[in-house]
Amino acid sequence: MKVAPGPLIGDARGSAAFVTLFLNKAGLCARIKATPYQPLTAAQFLVRASLATLSQTWKSAAMNAYRAEWIVLARANPYTDIFGVTRTLTGSAMFIKLNRNLATIGVDPIFAAPSTLAAGSPGLLTLAHIVGPPEHFNVTPTTNPALNEVPLIKASKPLSAAALTLANTETVITYEAANAPGPWDILTPYKAKHATIQTGQQIFVEVSYINNLTGYAGQLSVDSTLW
Repeated sequence: MKVAPGPLIGDARGSAAFVTLFLNKAGLCARIKATPYQPLTAAQFLVRASLATLSQTWKSAAMNAYRAEWIVLARANPYTDIFGVTRTLTGSAMFIKLNRNLATIGVDPIFAAPSTLAAGSPGLLTLAHIVGPPEHFNVTPTTNPALNEVPLIKASKPLSAAALTLANTETVITYEAANAPGPWDILTPYKAKHATIQTGQQIFVEVSYINNLTGYAGQLSVDSTLW
């Protein structure tokens, strides 16, 4: 909205209360000030709280004897990003990453850095929605988890049949007991998050194995199915 300055004010810029003044081709204008707002789900709130707690733990005196170990571990385990560039985490980032994984599967944080990082992969997934009755939503891996590996299962919201990716909608659905073989029936926890599913919608499922001693996540497997 264009505004006209009074005789005592030749120009004005910036924000006050709920109004922002700015200059464009039309002259001096005003608009309602936009206030960024990012509502958090309960799960997002818990993740942020966990990250904050781990960050404070890293800085605490309890970690004085262990920080050097984490720095060495991070340097010994570089990763390749989506652009094919090799990168190395900081010691604190490695500490937080592995302990966040442990928190996700209900395991207490570790202070001493693991000596090695290893976890298997589920391989190709087989997804099956069985209408029933009884109804099931089964996820079956090619390779079952090893002794200390916890299957962590994420899934997208129901998407259109033409969807090619998860569209950044994946959330943690559940995790199974360590060494639990497939198939895993995720119907109940999935419907707890996505109560309305239309026939023909597509659902993507991600599975990774988390080592419950180190927090290390193995290679991710992804597949999709039509409901």
